[in-house]
Amino acid sequence: MSATGSIRYFDVNQNEFRIVNPPDNVCLALQVRADLIVDETDERMTIYLGTACQTRVTTIGPGEGRSHIGGPQSVRIIG
Repeated sequence: MSATGSIRYFDVNQNEFRIVNPPDNVCLALQVRADLIVDETDERMTIYLGTACQTRVTTIGPGEGRSHIGGPQSVRIIG
């Protein structure tokens, strides 16, 4: 299954990136280290520092965002 919506994230220069309708329970590497990340899906998301979902930072729910949390590089939708 997949979450409905987008993961939006921004680098330190405020360039925007998106992952649309991300799959559940799959580690997704971000294109850049995120300075701000927002869960605009209908499911919860775990944020990780490493590129392969190592070193969990936090978990956020739909409509929540986090900034300045160490430059996370991967996420996983919790389906």
